[in-house]
Amino acid sequence: MRYAEWKQATVNTTIGLRNTSIVLYDCTDTVEDGYHWWIAKFSKFNNNTSDLLLGFIQNLLGNAVRLNALNDKISALNDTEDPSQ
Repeated sequence: MRYAEWKQATVNTTIGLRNTSIVLYDCTDTVEDGYHWWIAKFSKFNNNTSDLLLGFIQNLLGNAVRLNALNDKISALNDTEDPSQ
């Protein structure tokens, strides 16, 4: 088995570091964007954690009510469907 020459090893190392740096950049960028999103959301609730949590729960409740209404509409449409088709 022959190992790479120094030029090939340098190129391979450089490519490996570049691939690693791209992933690290994406990860860092995602964390930074998440941090800025959290600060923006938190400031909309006057930096009050309980208000933020209450808004989150109310949003979940609203989504559950909407999904329940959609489920009722789908059930009604299935009941009115002609079974002979």
